[in-house]
Order: sequence, then C-alpha cells, then structure tokens
Amino acid sequence: MGCIPSKLAENKSLPLEVAENKLRPAGPGYDDFSILASETPFAANEVETLHELYRKLSTSIVKDGFIQKEELHFALFRNINRRNLFVDRVFDLFDVNKNGHIDFGEFIRSLSIFHPKTSEAVKVKYAFKLYDLRHTGYIEHEEECNESTSICVNLGKLNVLNSWKVYSPPLQLKEMVFAMLNESDLALSDDVVETIVDKTFVEADSKGDGRIDMEEWEEYVGKNPSVLKNMTLPYLLCCITQELNDRKNDDVGGDDYRRKYDFSKDTRDYEAVEQIVPRKPLDRDILLEPIIVNPKVELASEIWNMIHSSYDGLDSGHYPIRSAEGTGGAYFMLDSTGQKYVSVFKPIDEEPMAVNNPRGLPSSLDGEGLKKGTRVGQGAFREVAAYILDHPISGHRTLFGDEKGFAGVPPTVMVNCLHKGFNHSGDFTAKIGSLQMFMENSGSCEDMGPGAFPVNEVHKITVLDMRLANADRHAGNILISKEEENGQAVLIPIDHGYCLPTSFEDCTFEWLYWPQARQHYSPETIDYIKSLDAEEDIALLQFHGWDLPVECARTLQISTMLLKKGVDRGMTPFAIGSLMCRESLNKDSVIEGIVQEALDSVLPGTSEATFLDAVSYVMDQRLDEIANSIS
Repeated sequence: MGCIPSKLAENKSLPLEVAENKLRPAGPGYDDFSILASETPFAANEVETLHELYRKLSTSIVKDGFIQKEELHFALFRNINRRNLFVDRVFDLFDVNKNGHIDFGEFIRSLSIFHPKTSEAVKVKYAFKLYDLRHTGYIEHEEECNESTSICVNLGKLNVLNSWKVYSPPLQLKEMVFAMLNESDLALSDDVVETIVDKTFVEADSKGDGRIDMEEWEEYVGKNPSVLKNMTLPYLLCCITQELNDRKNDDVGGDDYRRKYDFSKDTRDYEAVEQIVPRKPLDRDILLEPIIVNPKVELASEIWNMIHSSYDGLDSGHYPIRSAEGTGGAYFMLDSTGQKYVSVFKPIDEEPMAVNNPRGLPSSLDGEGLKKGTRVGQGAFREVAAYILDHPISGHRTLFGDEKGFAGVPPTVMVNCLHKGFNHSGDFTAKIGSLQMFMENSGSCEDMGPGAFPVNEVHKITVLDMRLANADRHAGNILISKEEENGQAVLIPIDHGYCLPTSFEDCTFEWLYWPQARQHYSPETIDYIKSLDAEEDIALLQFHGWDLPVECARTLQISTMLLKKGVDRGMTPFAIGSLMCRESLNKDSVIEGIVQEALDSVLPGTSEATFLDAVSYVMDQRLDEIANSIS
C-alpha cells in the first residue's frame, strides 16, 4: 500500500543518469536532509522520518550508527543467521563505499530506487545489478556454488516467514523465476524449478549466447513485468505518512486544515491534496476526520452527517463505548445528547491479532489474520470496500452515492480518530480505522430462526458474500430490522473485515443452511448479478484509494465469474455457495480445485488475463459436469 508524500505532487520521475549519480561516495553535506531531499523523490520531512527508521536499524545489534548486514537481516527476518541472496545483494549495492556498512546518505539514496515514483528504467538496471552476482555485466546461467553458499529463497514477500526452501545453483535464473512467482504460495521441487529455469533462460537469452546482457534483460522484463515486483516498496510511504500524521497530531498550534494521504494505494494517479476539513485544536484530545485520497471522490451526505454527529458526541464529552462482542476493538460512537448511537469505529491497530487488540489475543507472527488469506490491519479497508462495491440496484456507487446498496451494507468510510477512550498502549496518537453508520436493529439472526426471513433479503446477502468471498459470514453479523411501512423484516449485513481474501480456503456462509438459499434468484436479482463487472469494481476501489493486491483482485474476479456462470445455468445460491465452501478442513472446495487446475495448466509468468481465461475454461467444464450429474 502506497501513500502520497507532499513532494510527489510534482509527479516527477528520476532520469537514469541522475539516479546513478545519487549513488556516489560521501562528500560535503552527504547526510544533510535538504540535500538528500533535493536528489531523491523524498521530501525533507520524509527524509527526517526515514532517519528515525535508520537510527533504529543502525543500533539494533551494533550501536555504531551504521547499518551492518546482520542488522538488515535481523530487521527483515528477526534472525541474523538466516541468509537470503536478495538481501545480500541489496546490502552490497546499498554499501556504495564498500566499507562493510551503510551510512545514512547511502541508505536514502539507495532506498530511493525502490520508491514508487522512480522510473522503471532505473529499476530495470538496478535489478540487473542484483542478479549479476559476479559483476561481469551479464546474468549467467551457471554460478559456481557449494553447500555453504546455498540460499534461502522466499516465495512470498520479504515479510512473510512461512514459505522457505533451500536451493542450489543456478542462482540468478532461480531468483528470476521466484520473482515471477512472487505473489504465489507454490512450493516447487528442485526438478520443477530447474525445468522452469531452463525455459526461462531460453526465453531471456534471445541472442542464444548462453548469457543475458542488459539489452536482453530489458526486453525480458518488458514481457514479464512481475520480475520488478521486489523493486518497488509502495508500503514504504505508508510508514513515512503515518509518522508525519502522528507528528501533526502532536502540534497543538497547527493549521486548521490537514493534508490527506493515501494509506492504501500506489501514488501514480493522484497528487497530494489539501482537503479542507476544519478541526478542533488537539489540546482537547479529540479528532475525527475522513481520510480522502482522491479529490474527485465525493462522500455521500449521509456519511458527512455521520461524521459530524460522531464528532459532536465526542466534543460533548461522551466517550466511545467498546462493544462487548467480537474479537477486535469496536466502539459505539454517541451523538451530542449521549442518548443515541450514530456510528461504529474499528481502529486498525485494535483488529484481532493487531498490536493494540483489547481482547488479549496474541499478535500475529507473520502478519496473517484470523482467517486464511487475510492480513492483520487491513480489515478496515475491507469494511469500506464492501460498502463501495455494494452497488445500488440502479447503478454504480459513484453515481448513486446516497442510494442504499443492493445488499444494504451500512455507509462506511476510512477516518482518523483521536480519543483517550480507545485502547492506547504507550503513545497517545490518532487511530486510523473504519467508521460505519450504526443501524437500528432488534438483534441479529442468531436471536431467531431463519424461517421468517424474506427470501429476497437472504438472497441479497448471498450475492454480496459470494462476490466478495466472505470468510466470516455467520448469523451474528446479520442484523434484523423492520420496514416502517409494512413491518417486514430487513436483514443488514455488517462485519466485512474478512472479505476479499487472497484464497478461498476459509469461505464461510451461514445462509447455506437456510431454506431460502435453495430457492432460485428472482429476475431482478439475476439482472443485478449479470450487471456486475469485477474489472470495474477493481478500478472503483483504486479510484477510492485502495490498489487491491493482485491475489485479492484475483479472488474478486474468480468469485464474480462463478456467481455469474452459476446464475446463467439456473443454479440456486446454495448450489453456487457450496462450491466455494469446504466440506471439511482437509478437503479443498470445488472452487479451490478449479483454481489449482487452472494454475497447473499455464506456464509460470503467464499473464493474469491468460490465467483467468484458463480459470473460466476449467470452471465451465466443472459446472457442466455438475449440471449433467444432477440431470
């Protein structure tokens, strides 16, 4: 997830020559913040913030003010003995002076290579240097290697600690393959990797001379852009922005306007904007404001009313009331009278297994949430995404912002909120989280049997859950209300922090056991399902500031595909939903089998579009088999 630093409004891209010149030996003013800011995409205050990170790294093991190789390994893996070729090469390249450590100037200038705004040409050349282990100017097929120089390669991102495997040569080509498989959790045998390496080398070595030069590398990367995934650290800017926001919160005499930063997407599309949101001085220890990324986004009037009413409640001295239910921190916000709930706030740092979780749950060791395929601290984004993607029956959410969504997800927005009534452990700072409108209700579906629920009310939730591959739909997070006109029961879906996972392993739908799920969809619901477009949904989330991770985007596309294909074949919610849920913990669901079969049918490095075509083909076959077996 990337963030928008103030300087990046210039939307500049560093020329390759300038980037190379930045990586120079130390000289006068080498560590000066302003000089470093002028030579990199970072603003001066961002350089200052990164200095704090540098200070922590450089004193984690050896308190000498320089980053040693062991400190870099320890920061990434919490283990100074774990070896990783990628990290070794990064350290060597960061250590421009070749004196065995990284000083602050080297740290900033080298780190700028991984900045989202640094040009692709710079990243391509830098990546080539990473793989040119012997400094020959070529990526060569074989590297002399013995057991002591075998490498541990992470098939996931650098901060995922559960998918390591030791391999031997050839090193560079394996690294290229692993980069292409960067987003997968595949565990490949040595034989399979060797086969892939051979095929990859043949493709990259277009001149057929047994080695890859820069020209061939650039051509290869152009065809396989996923190779550069490790060359961009979009979440780097989130760390900077978070620190800057915290510092602003401590400034009592600050401006009445706050700069909004993007906490969820790459910075390519939007400039930093000044969102005019007056706020009270922070010496009152109160803050509540929306996080607005894209200036073109207009919040619905009901969301503004919710924010203002919630703030008025805090300003009137009414503390947030922590819910006694659930596994994370959720707070009911009162209006100015203190007699009415107006919203529910869920801070990201109080989510289940997060650092400030108030329920005493242990912190996640590898970042994975309670449900497979989810990440701690991302629940708030999913809460907001569920609202954004709950399109009204009349059309797109951006065109009908004040209209109720098809499934009735309550209005939800990302906010910054500060109050001492939250669970603070240490610093008293503002919290980022989701703010959802409180919905009047008479209880949840746990409080009564499903027989009285209207069919269309159940069906609208089935559509939402299958679209978003909800991993946590139970009777307790479906509220019951009544229409004022006729007293008919209305179901309200809440708690969508485990939607859009990276896999289908934990999909859970309570309504599968309800009789309404075995009835066919109405023509109106079928028309709504046919109007859904996963690509448009992904673009819509990006428009609102969340650049959906590729695995989550894949889940949305596949689940939407299954829902539409199932409806085309006249399948009921039960029939479709059963394909997405496991019968037992150790038996893959049908949709998992479809995805795996599609993965097995395509070559590594295949484009996402080609892979989805393979999924569609396999899915058609499987659905036809099911239909034939029933008939």
